[in-house]
Amino acid sequence: MEQPLTDPGAPVGTEPNEVPTGRLVLIGLFAALGVFVIILGLLVLFYRAEARLEQERHFGVPYTEVENLVAEQQATLVEYRWLDQEKNIVAIPIDRAMEIVVRELQAQQAREPKTSE
Repeated sequence: MEQPLTDPGAPVGTEPNEVPTGRLVLIGLFAALGVFVIILGLLVLFYRAEARLEQERHFGVPYTEVENLVAEQQATLVEYRWLDQEKNIVAIPIDRAMEIVVRELQAQQAREPKTSE
């Protein structure tokens, strides 16, 4: 049987003489545990964010910038353009340049006399 919290002889409307320490200790433990879990969770979030920022700082070029750079380089390989208009130097697509080189090498080999060994 539980003891009453109030003194039976106390006037009506007064506070109990005893503090429920068991309940207070339990509430305090759960509050401390909750604060500990929250702090631990915040630390995990912080260190993950810090690692991600550190990785971006070291390997920093965003992927879209790399894609744009590759696209620009690919475009220069497939277009005709002036490199130096005063000296009449042009850039031609790489495929066309390879065809011309192969044709020139074949013509050069056809002109050279074959030597039998």
